[in-house]
Amino acid sequence: MDAGPQDLQEIPSLRLFPWLRLFRGIGLALDLKKLILAGLGMVLLWAGWAGLNRLFPASAAITPEIGWGLADASTYVQNWPEAAAWVAEPWRVPVAPFRTLFGLGVGMGAFFHAALAALWAILVWGVLGGAIARIAAVQLAKGERLGLAAALRFAIAHSGALIGAPLSPMLGIGFFAALCALFGLLYQDPGAIGPSIAGVLAVLPLLAGLVMTLILIGLAAGWPLMIATVAVEGEDGFDALSRSYSYVYQRPLGYAAYVALAWGLGVLGLIVVAFLARSIIHLTAWALAFGAPDDVISGLFHPAPTEAAGAPAARPAGRRGRAARRAPAGV
Repeated sequence: MDAGPQDLQEIPSLRLFPWLRLFRGIGLALDLKKLILAGLGMVLLWAGWAGLNRLFPASAAITPEIGWGLADASTYVQNWPEAAAWVAEPWRVPVAPFRTLFGLGVGMGAFFHAALAALWAILVWGVLGGAIARIAAVQLAKGERLGLAAALRFAIAHSGALIGAPLSPMLGIGFFAALCALFGLLYQDPGAIGPSIAGVLAVLPLLAGLVMTLILIGLAAGWPLMIATVAVEGEDGFDALSRSYSYVYQRPLGYAAYVALAWGLGVLGLIVVAFLARSIIHLTAWALAFGAPDDVISGLFHPAPTEAAGAPAARPAGRRGRAARRAPAGV
């Protein structure tokens, strides 16, 4: 069957410029089911980390606070780095425990706290991230809308691959770390033999460090690809792991370009969402202020109308402020 004129126009453009597909991600993200799953993931992540903070109060700073608010749109327009950093929250927050996990001078309590927090992040976003990716994949490939129940059933059925794919590199890092720990025992020798042997063979832990670095970079960059691979292909964790690492290391420049473009689109989307959210809150407070007193308006809309990230916001006046609001400028 011959392709229609519309197909002939669309296919070459997508093949020549595959990055155009990223623009469809904006519409795919504005879906209530995906937002519900993402919100549930944030709640579960916060609840799990809050429980760990109670068990390990001395190292509660390991898990960052999860931000919920938005600043004014003008703040992001004037301060692009802040907007770019805010867009990176979905990646920065889950990987925060990993920074402590691989930090130097970390006590055993903080180490186990970080390990459990990282494991909880992998569990939560493995299942819920897989459900979100499955809904997007079916919608993008078939034009169909998958329900929440069906997406969760798929994610639970493939939870082994969704969770095992990002955990496997950690096992590899643990193996090489154990070898380096055994090598480090040579320095415990009070004599000169152990340190001398360690000095001669110092290249071995350096090689292990190189391997661990490559594994960790592939994990940090390829974790989202692992989830997407399982969601699209329904493959096992090993295939998802191998595909993501192959893409990261065989096409690093292309992958970096896609990430940069997606990041830029995220900043623009953040500005639009911030503007809409602030407009809704402001106009709602403005309309209610015609009948409600000032203290009620302040209680209902605090801290939303106030500054969230350095952006000042004026409190709408209530009934007592109507005259001032209606007065002409300069009066």
